[in-house]
Amino acid sequence: MPKTRLISPGSIPNHKLLKNLQLQDNYLSNDGGDEGIRIDNDGKVGVGDINPIGTLSVAGTLALTSEGITPTQPQDGKGYIYTKAGGGLYWRSYDLTELSLSGGAADGLTAVQPADTFYIGTTSIAHNRGSGALTLAGITLTTPDIGTPSAGTLTNCTFPTLNQSTTGTAAIATTVTLTDNESTDEANPLWFSAGAAGSGNIAPEADGDLYYNPSSGILGTKGLKLSYNGSNYADITVADDGEIEIANTASGVTGDITLDSAADIRLEAAQGDVFMYGASQATSSFFFQLAGNPTMTVNSSGDASDEFLLAVNANGQTDFITRESGGGSTAHLDIDIDGAIILDSHTGEFIAKKAGTEFSVANSSFAGMILGYATVGIDAAPDAYTLTTSFAVTDSGHNVSFIAPPSGVVEIFVSVYCDFNRRTVELGLSDNSSYNTIDVTHEHQVTLPPSSAGDRQINHRWVITGLTAGTSYRYYLGAKSSHALANVFRWGGDSTGEYAPFIMKATALPTAVGSYAVYG
Repeated sequence: MPKTRLISPGSIPNHKLLKNLQLQDNYLSNDGGDEGIRIDNDGKVGVGDINPIGTLSVAGTLALTSEGITPTQPQDGKGYIYTKAGGGLYWRSYDLTELSLSGGAADGLTAVQPADTFYIGTTSIAHNRGSGALTLAGITLTTPDIGTPSAGTLTNCTFPTLNQSTTGTAAIATTVTLTDNESTDEANPLWFSAGAAGSGNIAPEADGDLYYNPSSGILGTKGLKLSYNGSNYADITVADDGEIEIANTASGVTGDITLDSAADIRLEAAQGDVFMYGASQATSSFFFQLAGNPTMTVNSSGDASDEFLLAVNANGQTDFITRESGGGSTAHLDIDIDGAIILDSHTGEFIAKKAGTEFSVANSSFAGMILGYATVGIDAAPDAYTLTTSFAVTDSGHNVSFIAPPSGVVEIFVSVYCDFNRRTVELGLSDNSSYNTIDVTHEHQVTLPPSSAGDRQINHRWVITGLTAGTSYRYYLGAKSSHALANVFRWGGDSTGEYAPFIMKATALPTAVGSYAVYG
């Protein structure tokens, strides 16, 4: 190819081109060879490159042979590439004070900007060069150029602590999924920190699904553990049949479960049963503590006005109340116990009322209770005792045992057949099988000799006062006759025409009150 040279005469320092220089696909070359600068029809410049692909394309090494300093800020849309001491390569633009293009193990790709802010698109990102933290402050970060991959997984990545402080609204059109490795290591959950330690962190570690739908208010998971620390926590577990269990574990013994409602607390069981169990059914206790004078009400499913009430009043006074709708009188209280019914009054007072009025002697509804009962001679051979002129116990079996009632007053009754022989009979009570009178005032004459011999059944009663409530007593029958060998007590029989059994019993009497129970 022919070569064209521009030669300057020795005395003429410069040449001027009065119009554009047309290279016609040729090079600008020092020796006229096919090397140097090539300019295509689009104005793209190639240095050693016959087909430049950019405004400037260099085939080979681009050398910056002078280290400089950070240039001044250029006009918007312009910038510099330069080197500095240490051999680093940098970029300076209108928006970036300095961007290191060389990187390195220590700091990688870094940027320093006015006010420590740089941009992705129009989104500002605050950067702390000292701590290395990258903070999104009150902004929406969008990446429209990245696009939405149809599928893919980011694996084998190690992330340092990522801190984000943000306000405003974030709109997400698709599901965002963070996947835990679901290992058995409960100490490595997905951790969402609210800021300073202990200020409300969230750390779900799910061995199954965990989701929350704010529209329906549904929190979905097999089990939820609410932990104060490793030793104090609560578990909420949902079984596949919908059964829910709430349990707590505490390092001490005060790990209560408290339901604190500003209004009512309702337990509604579709099948009708509500069960409460302690750790041991044999030793469990249940407490209901309500303000004021609380009432527990159980209503009939057929009529809410048919009800049973358990009311606790001042000083622990407790009332069991039944009510029938319409004010009827058939709201009975039935007590059907598969065992004993025990009434234990620590004051010894028992009260029976009708519509609020006590009809028994005050505090003495126990009166009339048979405290002890003894018989001798039922379906047995007849037996007899001949009275002497001194008091003696008539038979070792002629006694009754009892515990004194709250009133300390009892009635002792004796029934025995006597074969009289016109002689006086006296009866007494002994506190020993060898006659020892409980009091001479209880030694009574019970019959006068008839005009002729005759037999009769003696039925006699004593009223004994001053007994100590709750104390056990045993009384024996003692008797004597005004003449020896005159009168005979007889009892028992195992065939017709013989004698009734000997009977002795103790019955509780009411407490002495006014004119209703007088012992004088």
